[in-house]
Amino acid sequence: MINDHWSRPILRDRLIFAGLIVLLSWISIPLGSNREWSSGLMQAWIFILFSVWLVSNPGRLFQTNWPKGTRAIMSLGALALIWVAIQTAPLPPFLIEVLNPGLYEAYINSPIVASKDPWLPLSADIASTAASWKLFC
Repeated sequence: MINDHWSRPILRDRLIFAGLIVLLSWISIPLGSNREWSSGLMQAWIFILFSVWLVSNPGRLFQTNWPKGTRAIMSLGALALIWVAIQTAPLPPFLIEVLNPGLYEAYINSPIVASKDPWLPLSADIASTAASWKLFC
């Protein structure tokens, strides 16, 4: 016996799919510009779509039979977030010298940085790195 729920898409699924198409056409604006309102609207739209999907399919979030390759994609996303977190965390000077020698030279030649705590972030612009962290979380 064929389950009717899986054999034909229902209106809710069509609306979520249409919302994803609208999101894909909108996403070029916040990622191609430096506008807070477009980035905020994109994040709100993603939250709304996920919330509608979660409310309409409560048991599928913790589903164990994810499609093949999903773990690899999720692992790459997690590694990207971990790398951004490493860039904002204070590191000892020898690690900065190994990972980014040009930034290390800039830190050494800066009188402001030389007088402060020797543990420094790997990112030269922490505010932008933190903004990208918020965007991808």
